[in-house]
Amino acid sequence: MELLSAFSDVPGIIAALIVSVDMGLITLETRGRRVVAAFIVALVVALDVGWSVFSADAILREYAYFAAMLPFLLMTLAFRRSDLPRYLFALCLLVTLCHLMMMLPLYFYAVFGLSGPYMLFVGLVAAVVGVAIEHALVGKRFAEMQDDVKKGWNSTCICATIGTVIMLVPVCFVNAENLVYILMMDAFTIALMLLMFASILMFYFQVRQQMVRSHELEIFRLQREQQEKADMRYREQEAAERKRRHDERHMLQVIIDELQEGKINDAVAHLMAIRGDIPTPKMQYCRHNGVNSMLSLWSQRAEQEGIEVTIRADVPEKLEIDSMELSTMFGNLMENAFEGCMRLERKEARRYIDLRVTYKAGKLICQEENSCRKDVVIVEGMPITQKHHGGGIGTHSIRDTVTKYGGMISFEAEDGIFTVRFMMAV
Repeated sequence: MELLSAFSDVPGIIAALIVSVDMGLITLETRGRRVVAAFIVALVVALDVGWSVFSADAILREYAYFAAMLPFLLMTLAFRRSDLPRYLFALCLLVTLCHLMMMLPLYFYAVFGLSGPYMLFVGLVAAVVGVAIEHALVGKRFAEMQDDVKKGWNSTCICATIGTVIMLVPVCFVNAENLVYILMMDAFTIALMLLMFASILMFYFQVRQQMVRSHELEIFRLQREQQEKADMRYREQEAAERKRRHDERHMLQVIIDELQEGKINDAVAHLMAIRGDIPTPKMQYCRHNGVNSMLSLWSQRAEQEGIEVTIRADVPEKLEIDSMELSTMFGNLMENAFEGCMRLERKEARRYIDLRVTYKAGKLICQEENSCRKDVVIVEGMPITQKHHGGGIGTHSIRDTVTKYGGMISFEAEDGIFTVRFMMAV
């Protein structure tokens, strides 16, 4: 009977380790730490059971775990996850919960006279219920609070430490005559400590909900502003495009006349002026002449700016799609990638363009990836860019071409990497 009573604290000791990990008081991410933790728990159990069995004072045996838990407290100090004030606050909460779990068998002994297997059973039930309640109500939420709250831990941990000491003091004066009275006082202080911790946690969660709500409203406001700016740039670009098409009609008529009169060099010079570029040698990336021209043009322009370019393109010479539409789509794709890289300083990050195109079973599959600024965001499936001249027209053109031929397209921007994926049956 006495031996079973001595083991009544063991479930509470094991529960203390589980709760400390669940609350984020300590971290056991390495195998070495887990081995040390297992050894410390075994040592604490041995000290507690040995003291309870071999101590001559019956009352002394009931709170032998205070001294036996010292190695456990030293382990939490060595393996603590946060700085000292946050650690002390979490430790006070742990001590309060474990004190309640390990004192319950003593309550039953004092009130009902239960001992032996009954005390062990009560200790086991208290440990299981205590761990379950802690995991459901505290657990990861308390660990999140430890990470989120940056200030105020010094005063908070002082209050918690004083309350914990007051809670533990009555046990030092317990004896056979005043056992019930001391336990009632202890229960009252435990209840006050739990109420204090619950109030702090409730206050934190209310403040956090308000902060999350404010953050969501701020994001919505920024998205709306970005959308308004994008709409304005689109309208400006549309007006500029109408003017350009109007002027190009006259330029094209001049080029036609020059070709009819055999002035080839003059016509080529005018076409280059319209394109706004200098002559560049053409690379051979794929069999489709129009797409290859766009890839060659923008890859060489990117390389001139120190941008790494990798292109693996398998585009057949003839497809069930207008050649000009397909060429324009890849021109817009490469131009957007080029502009995304150009917004980065050379020393700021690695600037690169990676294009992969395959054609299988009548489907053209493309993935383009390039470096970009980290402030590029995706709203309703479309990127909000920071172009200086309109912007967004090329992206919308790519999407319209893909959807026109029954394809699917997606845009992603994460950690300074912009990715376009599309598939179309052509």
